[in-house]
Amino acid sequence: MHMETVFNCAIECAQLDDTHNLLVVTALGRIAVYQLAKENGGMNGATSIMLEHCPMGFSLALTLSLIQVDPPLSDPRMPTLPISAHFFNQGHSLMIAHLDSREMYGFPLLLHTVYSA
Repeated sequence: MHMETVFNCAIECAQLDDTHNLLVVTALGRIAVYQLAKENGGMNGATSIMLEHCPMGFSLALTLSLIQVDPPLSDPRMPTLPISAHFFNQGHSLMIAHLDSREMYGFPLLLHTVYSA
């Protein structure tokens, strides 16, 4: 799974939850949640990325495992623009705000799973 598969457009928001090592990314009509792990044998369906210019002057390899995506990759994108995402409930839930529809909603995350299309 590559990030281009999920986001072949501009990313609106990226939010990190340090407690559970989660990354939520929103873009045109799609919300994806990734599990972050240091590179030493990733999970199935994981994408490895290299962060070359870390603040401390060292390189870091991370594995991104897609654990949840809304709507599912097999479905069309939602017609609204998810503009911001915030973790709440100690990182077990996610709140999303949409720009054009002026909607805001929250939903629980399915932690410790790997997305399968």
